[in-house]
Amino acid sequence: MDDLRIPVVPLEAEVLLQDGKRIHGRMFLPTAASLHSGSMRPMEWLNLPTAFLPFLPDKETKPIILNKQQVVVLTVAAEQDKGDLPENTPVPSRHVALELDIASLDGTLMIEMPDTQIRVLDLLNSPDAFVTLCKDDRHLLVRKEHIIRVREIGEE
Repeated sequence: MDDLRIPVVPLEAEVLLQDGKRIHGRMFLPTAASLHSGSMRPMEWLNLPTAFLPFLPDKETKPIILNKQQVVVLTVAAEQDKGDLPENTPVPSRHVALELDIASLDGTLMIEMPDTQIRVLDLLNSPDAFVTLCKDDRHLLVRKEHIIRVREIGEE
């Protein structure tokens, strides 16, 4: 059966679930991505059309399986979720406050969309299930269906 396993790399993360429970542990990303070299990024992996993800809570020996629809926010180090753009490449961004069904967050939404679609509304209406909210040295990957209201605080 081991020959059917996909090689993965563990990545530290924290999950906030719909029931308010926070779980710190590790998610597992495939070591190969189809759109770039290296491992798949957390945002890419979350936006795949799969319904569940394995997650190994700290101090546990076996992973649990989480329903992605119940994941409100998955937090990872920003360094682990960088895109392909070279450093200092301008990316449209908006400082926002998000009101979620179980939490409130603020940070910077990175709008990596075509030049004709750089509004927050365009990003929220894109087909991906998750958006990236940057906060300090972390990326908060927020499931859009849990967002109730968004208020733009100003441009970065």
